[in-house]
Order: sequence, then structure tokens, then C-alpha cells
Amino acid sequence: MVEAVPVFIDDENIAMFERTKVFSATECHSRYEILLEYYSKTIRIDANTMLEMVDRSILPASIKMLGVTAKTNYFLHSTGKTCSAADSLENKLIDAINTVSEYAQELHKSIDALTHQSASEESISMYNLKSNEMAKLREATDKLETLVDEKTWPFPSYTDLLFDL
Repeated sequence: MVEAVPVFIDDENIAMFERTKVFSATECHSRYEILLEYYSKTIRIDANTMLEMVDRSILPASIKMLGVTAKTNYFLHSTGKTCSAADSLENKLIDAINTVSEYAQELHKSIDALTHQSASEESISMYNLKSNEMAKLREATDKLETLVDEKTWPFPSYTDLLFDL
């Protein structure tokens, strides 16, 4: 999108639009600005929604699962028994939760650092945000989802969405 939209205001395309009486040069530039602003606005909404989902649902559910696992491990160890699967799950949950939290904080900081820019500059910033911080957070939450019990996870799984409609 960010790379494709500037073609809309190439001289040859503006000439074609004017020749065919579809758009004037002013209308082409206006549509260019509107498309970039719409793109930026959409990515900003996506990023804020992603953070809300992580902060209000994913992390609390994951920490709840960690609490259950840690409690189980505590009681096992207090009886002198160990369960390597439970120990492993507890450590994986801790690592995954910390990673998701770290990436969410990076995304928060990146959104807060965005300043008012031209439509072109802002769309590039939003593209980079989507490709970097949002992609890392999505990958980390996908990994965390595989560790959290299906009943504890706050959103429907892909299987639920595809087969249990």
C-alpha cells in the first residue's frame, strides 16, 4: 500500500486521469493524501487494539495459567516429587509471558513516539510499526497461545473459528 499509492500521483498517471476526465491533478493529490491517511489510521487502530487485547486479556489469562502451574509445581516439590513436564511448562510460560510483555511495551513506546508527520511520512512509520513491533508481538502471542490451556485462553482458537461456527 505504502509503496503502491505514490504511483497515483506520478505525472504520467495524473496526465492520463486528466485526459480521460476521471480526476484533475488536485483530485489525484487529494485522493493520494486520503488513502495514506486512511492506511495510517487503520494501522494505528490495529496497534491500539492489539495492545488492549494483550494488556486486558492475553497477559492476565497467561499469568493465571502460570499461577496454576506454579502452584502445582510448588505442591509437587513440597512432597519431594517432581514433574519435568510441569517444570518445563512453568519455565516456558515465564519466558513467553516476559517476551509478550516486553514486545507490548516496545509497541506502546513506538506509538507514543510517533509525532505529527506528513501523510507520506506517517504511512511509512505505520508500515514499519506493523512490520516490526506489531509482527514481533503477534509472533510472541501466537507462541504463548500454544502454552496456555485452551479453556483459559481468552479468544477462540483457529479450530473453533473454522469448525465450531
